[in-house]
Amino acid sequence: MRRIVLYMQQTLDGQGADPANTMEWANVTQQTWDFADELTATVDTTVIGRGLYEEFLGVWPAAATNDAASPGMRNLARWLRDADKRVLTRTLDAPDPIWPNTTFVRDLEELRALRDAPGKDLFVAGGIGIANALARAGLLDELWLHVNPAVIGVGRPLLSEPLDLRLLEARPLESGVVVLHYAVEHEEAR
Repeated sequence: MRRIVLYMQQTLDGQGADPANTMEWANVTQQTWDFADELTATVDTTVIGRGLYEEFLGVWPAAATNDAASPGMRNLARWLRDADKRVLTRTLDAPDPIWPNTTFVRDLEELRALRDAPGKDLFVAGGIGIANALARAGLLDELWLHVNPAVIGVGRPLLSEPLDLRLLEARPLESGVVVLHYAVEHEEAR
């Protein structure tokens, strides 16, 4: 069985976005891009929500060939371009052709079936809404959290659903970010 793996940046006080829904506090360095390369080597599909899909369309397709983008950003953009992309949406009709290999998923049961199919793991590239929807449905299997050395006090909490977690790894980065890797302990496994 494949795993559904969430990767997100967050603040030390657990926020996934500030009140303006930005991540100006995120400390992205070459080590972040190196981590992205490690993670994308283990997955073949990315899962995102509609809102993040629309945001990503304005950044990632162009970054794949943008010489002004960092090499790490270009690598991730190319991986995203070529990977199977599943967008959880009930409102959009057809994927934008600027980003190939995109399929719209109408409900979480389609993701459950995809998790049960053969292949590498599925990578949830973020979105606070989708992270919590997957947590509620029992569809998150692992979390990779980049905890940034920032406290913003108010914002949008990354996860508001209860999860039982088991720490698999903790790795400090030179930037002060700490990478935390957790397995989600599902009730049926206990």
